[in-house]
Amino acid sequence: MNDILALFQIPETSLLLTGEYEFYLVLVSVGIAVFASFMGFQVATQARTAQSNFAKRSLLMVGAIAQGVGIWSMHFVGMLAFELCTEVNYDWHITLVSMLPGVGAAWVALRFLITNTISPLHIVLGGVLVGAGIGAMHYIGMAAMQMAPLLKYDLHIFLLSIVVAVLLAMLSLWVRTGINSIIKARLSNTKINVMAGFVMGLAISGMHYTGMAAARFVTPPGVELIAQDTEVSVLMAAVVTFIASMVIALVLGISLLVKYKEITKVANANEKRLTGLMDSAVEGVITINSEGIVLSANPSVTRILGWTKSQLVGFPVVNIVPENRRHLYNDAFFNNAQEPSDEKLIGNSRDVMALDVNLHPVPVRISVSHTQIDDEPFFILFIADIRERLAMEKAVKENEEKFRSLIANIPGIAYRCLNDTTWPMVFISEAVERITGYTAQDFLLPAPRISFTELFHPDDLSIIEEAIADQQEYAMEYRIIAKSGDIRWVREHGRFIRNEANEILWLDGFIMDITDRRNMENELLIAKDAAEQAAASRAAFLANMSHEIRTPMNAVIGFSDILLDTPLNTEQHKHLSTINRSARSLLHLLND
Repeated sequence: MNDILALFQIPETSLLLTGEYEFYLVLVSVGIAVFASFMGFQVATQARTAQSNFAKRSLLMVGAIAQGVGIWSMHFVGMLAFELCTEVNYDWHITLVSMLPGVGAAWVALRFLITNTISPLHIVLGGVLVGAGIGAMHYIGMAAMQMAPLLKYDLHIFLLSIVVAVLLAMLSLWVRTGINSIIKARLSNTKINVMAGFVMGLAISGMHYTGMAAARFVTPPGVELIAQDTEVSVLMAAVVTFIASMVIALVLGISLLVKYKEITKVANANEKRLTGLMDSAVEGVITINSEGIVLSANPSVTRILGWTKSQLVGFPVVNIVPENRRHLYNDAFFNNAQEPSDEKLIGNSRDVMALDVNLHPVPVRISVSHTQIDDEPFFILFIADIRERLAMEKAVKENEEKFRSLIANIPGIAYRCLNDTTWPMVFISEAVERITGYTAQDFLLPAPRISFTELFHPDDLSIIEEAIADQQEYAMEYRIIAKSGDIRWVREHGRFIRNEANEILWLDGFIMDITDRRNMENELLIAKDAAEQAAASRAAFLANMSHEIRTPMNAVIGFSDILLDTPLNTEQHKHLSTINRSARSLLHLLND
């Protein structure tokens, strides 16, 4: 403790020595500090985006060494720039030890910069540690000075030098991490590193020269001073600057090597990823150079066309193009991407024929894209097998024609409409024109010209509303007013279609024209009434006739019975019996 206090006590009988600075060496020292700080921040930026932890730690370490050596070199050159009227030597052991706090301070600063988030507390803590490290480096380096005068310090300026180092270090860290938050324009990392390196260099230089201002060189009584050779200081400054430059250059080389290794690793990973994507692609992918020669082909090309990779790579791509289309892929197309006037080839998909390994045409869908690498045109040909799709389309088309034929032969209207008061039609068969006089297109969405509800007969609206009220299955008979104005009877059967959430999607149904049946029923009713009236007339006639005939018939039967009881000859009795039997038979017939 007494030794530390002695550093700040100046004997009253001693003489103080003053010195001067070599201006160009001062500039060199400040330049070293700024450049070393910039290099440290650049390496930290590179370490922040490094892919592996090893690369991140390696860059952090070399960056700290570069900045630490720069801090130490600045300090040493700054001391050599100070010309004191006495010979000054340096203890190389202490001088080298003084480098460690500088490297430690740089490591702390860069360690904070590679974190994902840096808070104000981190900036304050980092500034204190960096400033303390710079200060420790400076005053340990000053302790390495061996000379006749004694080295003392002004306490106030000594403390000021530490404060300057801490504040400027915090400012440097803030500039590196927070400058973009207060300016509108987004600065690049390089520009930010230049600004932060400049401020950190000023922090290092400011602390050093403030610390030098706090130094007091005291000559005890009776001590003789020997003048220092200025050429020695210049030579030593040149050597230190050269060493610092070599270390920084070495660090730069290491950072570039790590960066190259990272880029190579990423490039290899991207190449493997791209190759994997191409090999696993369902579509065939062929790359072509400016001469129309195949450069690569993925396995899907073999699956689709049968050509192996060895049969395609190095050969013209027109080998898989039919003769009638080869003129499209001429030299003008591959050299200048010049397309024929009648067909757009690049960036356009189209269904064409391609030749398989047996030169048989295969239906495929192709698209061609164009790019340039190092001013050389390249083409990428995508091939999709559409045989299955065409077969499905053919089957769908056949089924569609089958269903259209089936629906067209149904003697009525098939429809699907939305659940709306106007019944907007999603589908309605062509039979609607035969029944209503309106075409199917007149009813269809998205722009129907008429609603089917407009055809309902006003007197039958209540029947329709009652039939669909429960929103389930419905059947009803009602009248519509055709386009010609005729009244037609129809019978409709349909149901509400719902999804899993029981929400109504649409209505499906059929509408049959029953006008003829209704007319026939009306005619049958009229015929029935006529028949019933005829039957009633016949019954009345028969009743009247039987009554009128029975009266004389009874007289005939009665008087014939009386006559038969009278004396008659045989012939008379025979004729009278015949009359009586005939009369009774006629009466029996009337009774029936």
